[in-house]
Formats: sequence, C-alpha cells, structure tokens
Amino acid sequence: MRDSFLRKLIAIIVQIIVLVIIFVVFRSNKYLNKKYNSNSVQSSVSQDEQLKQAKTRLTDIVKKYRNTQFEELLKEVKVTDWYDIKNEADCVKFYKIVLDIYNKEKLSVEDKVFLKGFFEGSLEYDEALDDFQDVKNEIKNSIENEV
Repeated sequence: MRDSFLRKLIAIIVQIIVLVIIFVVFRSNKYLNKKYNSNSVQSSVSQDEQLKQAKTRLTDIVKKYRNTQFEELLKEVKVTDWYDIKNEADCVKFYKIVLDIYNKEKLSVEDKVFLKGFFEGSLEYDEALDDFQDVKNEIKNSIENEV
C-alpha cells in the first residue's frame, strides 16, 4: 500500500514538472515570436529605406555627370524617374549612360564602389540585360578590369 502511494506521489510530481516545463517553453516561444516579428517589420522598413536611398544616390550621380543625356532619356521614355523605365531597350540606354560615367569619369571611391555594386546587382537580377549580351559583356569587362 505504501509503495502504491509513493508511486502515485512521484507520478503526480513528474506530471507537475512536465507541465511547468511545457508552460515555460510556450511562454518563451511566444516572447521570441513577438521579438522576431517586430524585428522583421523593422528590417523590411529599413530595406525599403535603403532601396530608396540607393535610387536617390544613383540619380544624383547620373545627374551630376550626365544630366543632359539623362533628362533626354527620361523625356524620350516619358517617365520622371529612371526606375520607372519599363522598355528593355530604354533600360539598356540608361545602363550605357551609367557605364559611360563609370568608365570615363574620375569618381570618388564611394561612388565607384556604389556603381560597381549597382552593376553587379543588375547583372545578377536584371533580365533585360540577358537580351543585350554586348552591353552585359561590356559591363562585366568594366567591372573586372577595374583596378
């Protein structure tokens, strides 16, 4: 009789410990989910802000060195910003303007690195360049031959 009571007592204690552990795990998981969700929202906001800053910086660089060509292209395409250009041939014209700046102008180190990153990202993600292999190869050569 005594063994039976002791076994029941141990079983109840083990069950209580298991319930406490489960409660603590769920509680901490709930906290981690809240923390992760708030960080991901902040991260997406900062990514949007970074993208906006990058677009503005590229526009500033192009306007600084090739403003007339840039304005003519925007008028021809009938858009206000370069990232609104939809036609692939017109996108390639924009790339050629930026490539001309990259190759021929004396840029600061920061601007040179920024344009190099722009071209690397474009080569990787922009499908418009796949149809224009000559421009794509010209961009690759410019990036690779840079000292």
